[in-house]
Amino acid sequence: MDDKIITRSTARKRKSRENETPERREVRIAKQCERNRQKKAAETAEERDARRKCERERKRQKLATETDQKRERRLENNRLHKQAIRAKEPRQVRPQQVVPQPQQARDEPSLASVLSKPEKVLLRKFRDKVDKLQHSLCPVCNESFPSITLIKGECCRRCYGKKNSIKKFSSNNDMDPGEVPEELQGLTELEEMLIARVFPVMSVYRLREGQHGYRGNVINFPQDVQEFATYLP
Repeated sequence: MDDKIITRSTARKRKSRENETPERREVRIAKQCERNRQKKAAETAEERDARRKCERERKRQKLATETDQKRERRLENNRLHKQAIRAKEPRQVRPQQVVPQPQQARDEPSLASVLSKPEKVLLRKFRDKVDKLQHSLCPVCNESFPSITLIKGECCRRCYGKKNSIKKFSSNNDMDPGEVPEELQGLTELEEMLIARVFPVMSVYRLREGQHGYRGNVINFPQDVQEFATYLP
């Protein structure tokens, strides 16, 4: 058992919750959810990030210290909760024809798009910074991004640092694929994989914050797509 000190107020709350009726329990949970919703709506971006960080840390510590019995009980509760949600969901019906709405109704923001005041301020600051970004194009390597700096207005810092007459990422070194043909524009990811002349193999990892990264060796396998490409329209 955990050696935790239980105060009198905590003991009274536990005793009252054990003796409360289902109606009172639903009222108490509804009020608690409303208080939490109002508290989250009024918090700033820094407070929200700190709260989410603490929640992730508490969840990680709880999962790391739970026993096999607690883990089985947690998985069973999750399974029962999902079954209850599926039972409450309405039966899927055939989708009806979408009726076009007037322009005024489309322009009105939905309830999901209503932001709090701190979120609106943060969104406005983000848009102001994005509007100030300017893309510069390097005429040597044809790379364009906001943080690029053209040295003497000729080329980027990477190309300028190469003292050779033939730059590494220039068209003179066969490193510029050129413009994308009109037939290859707007392809899906699957279509690009089907006509790719090289099939790369690498180890991709999902990072903690949701981004992806890779490490280790990268192997490129050539693919013969000539026969397959002849059947394409």
